[in-house]
Amino acid sequence: MAYTFYFEKLEVWHLAKDIAKYVYKLTEALPDSEKYGLQAQMRRAAVSIASNIAEGTSRKSYRDQAHFSQLAYGSLMELFNQFLLAKELGFLDKASEEDFRKKVEELANKLNSLRNTQLDRVSEPETPYGTSSNPHILDSSDPRFLISSLPVRQTGNPHILPACPADRKSSYPQPLQMVDLATQYQRLKPEIDEAIHRVLDSSRFIKGPEVEAFEEELGEYLGIRHVIGCANGTDALQIALMALELEPGDEVIVPAFTYVATAEVIGLLRLKPVMVDVDPHTFNVRAEDIEPHISEKTKAIVPVHLFGQSCDMAPILALAEKHGLYVVEDNAQAIGAKYTFPDGSVKHTGTMGHIGTTSFFPSKNLGCYGDGGAIFCNDDTLAEKIRMIANHGQKKTYYHDLIGVNSRLDSLQAAILRVKLRHLDEFNAARQWAAEKYDQFFSKIEGLEIPARLPHSTHVFHQYTLRIKNGQRDALKVHLQDAGIPCNIYYPLPLYRQKAFEQWWEGEPLPATETLCKSVISIPIHTEMDEDAVDRVALAVTRFFQNQKVRNR
Repeated sequence: MAYTFYFEKLEVWHLAKDIAKYVYKLTEALPDSEKYGLQAQMRRAAVSIASNIAEGTSRKSYRDQAHFSQLAYGSLMELFNQFLLAKELGFLDKASEEDFRKKVEELANKLNSLRNTQLDRVSEPETPYGTSSNPHILDSSDPRFLISSLPVRQTGNPHILPACPADRKSSYPQPLQMVDLATQYQRLKPEIDEAIHRVLDSSRFIKGPEVEAFEEELGEYLGIRHVIGCANGTDALQIALMALELEPGDEVIVPAFTYVATAEVIGLLRLKPVMVDVDPHTFNVRAEDIEPHISEKTKAIVPVHLFGQSCDMAPILALAEKHGLYVVEDNAQAIGAKYTFPDGSVKHTGTMGHIGTTSFFPSKNLGCYGDGGAIFCNDDTLAEKIRMIANHGQKKTYYHDLIGVNSRLDSLQAAILRVKLRHLDEFNAARQWAAEKYDQFFSKIEGLEIPARLPHSTHVFHQYTLRIKNGQRDALKVHLQDAGIPCNIYYPLPLYRQKAFEQWWEGEPLPATETLCKSVISIPIHTEMDEDAVDRVALAVTRFFQNQKVRNR
């Protein structure tokens, strides 16, 4: 016998279904250029109305039901505004505004009435919905769910494992986040908890078998002989440069568009950071950016694989070999990415130079639950030296051959990272999936540039960073924040304009770096994003540019 869903008995749900069917048919008339813009927005809002009504009936609290009725009302108002915008832009000339307005007003009145009734009954302990005689299973894969007569939109991220229903702590839609570590933990909870308890039971908190196992496993994953854990990504860079025995005043070339740590450790070691421009499309430093700045004092190059994509390493390595320079890769944002050389050979980022470094900061693609970092190399002698420097300069306890530092990866973090390393390819695939969805929304928007993909590198999207070309980056940021969409600017100021680096900067402003600092904005991308989350972000961005277009008409 077929289930009867409670929402199917509600007149308000049937009104919402009728509007959704009307909108799907109406938006077929939109031009191709708007298929990922207004069409997607209007259809999503229309389905969201009925979806929220149905979702409300699965709640046992009248207060929760009223919340979903309010969400449905908000989606209805969003839909109506989108309809008016489409009319104003001339996309729906033949549509009847009067007819659509009547439909919206009727549904709005019904929703307000329903919500008021629900609010009047919040003191009652439980609604009658969900009894055994009236199932309320809302499985979106069930053909009876919601609007079976409408085209079905595939939902979810195929790279995200389903979370256990018991792990869902709140009945309300969760706010978007730049990184959702809490949901990721719930997915991995049995594995993570077992790893943590394993360390607690052993009480081997410093060094010990977990650190050794993680270093070996990460080395196997990257295809490199030596992995040396340390306390954080900044320490990794500092220790790498200390191992090269550079002299005070020696020059190290770094991109001017990067996180401060890359240049900070150079200054800390009394070396001179020489900041160079980057490719304005990939955000990465290139050999042609580096070569004009090589001098007799230059001793090393630090290419940064920014935002998840490799620098074009073959020309950089050739340039370094030509001038006898060290190459230290800053791989804090691109672990798992791969670079293909002109001869067809493939290597992981962080394994191509003399030394590679990375960070396990929690938000990174491979992140722990605190601070952590690692250093990579293939040279046995150099690896031994790096390991000594990270441990007070000692190879044998209490016998110190070098001036070193105290920088160790602790066992708890190593145990957690061992779990996450097994999922790293899945994590990166989930980020790539979200990036591709974003690309579909944004690729045809005038005044916006999506992240460039290069044929020589995979991209693991530590960040999904847009370039806003119309001078409205800051206005977009305010718009997104007002819409509840998190975003961030990486990075708002060139390194050479930071007060800490004034003593080392003597040149002219770097054009690409200056432009990027004024035009980039990063939007949410992480392992737990599903299609609804991507849609919410993408539609908010799209709406901003549509509003700009209307204002400029």
